[in-house]
Amino acid sequence: MNKIKLYKEELLAARKKSLASFSDMDYRLESVLFKDDVEWINDSKATDLESSYYSLSLFKEPIIWIVEASDLQKDYSIFERLARYQIKTIVCYGGYETNIKYSLAGIVDNYAHKSSLKEAVEFANEFKRRNNVILFSPSCSSKNPFANYKERGLYFNELVKGLK
Repeated sequence: MNKIKLYKEELLAARKKSLASFSDMDYRLESVLFKDDVEWINDSKATDLESSYYSLSLFKEPIIWIVEASDLQKDYSIFERLARYQIKTIVCYGGYETNIKYSLAGIVDNYAHKSSLKEAVEFANEFKRRNNVILFSPSCSSKNPFANYKERGLYFNELVKGLK
């Protein structure tokens, strides 16, 4: 009987440790700022469509989605339902991206393309409304000038914390 209880306690401790390590993952659904009834979320770790889809689906509030342009051909149709009901604005940044534009721009209330992450953050800040979630979930690997998602995530945090 004592061995079973000990085993259960060890199993519970292992689960807690595992969950704690996952929740501490930098730049994965990290709340950066809550100001004027708007929450800024950094999901720079979302380097594929499925990760971004998961993140977008977690919120009930209207979403401004900051997404990075990708050189790869991707099927953005998985976002159509979310675009109809949750995503209000898409701000795509980086090289000119037509897949996102042609797949989703006609479904959301607003679509914008900006050349840099800085411009995308500034646009989202100007366009935000009360009770919005501004989700930075790039859906692709980092590109110049960022070596990886951590550098990109750190830069996003700096931009958001520097907003007026």
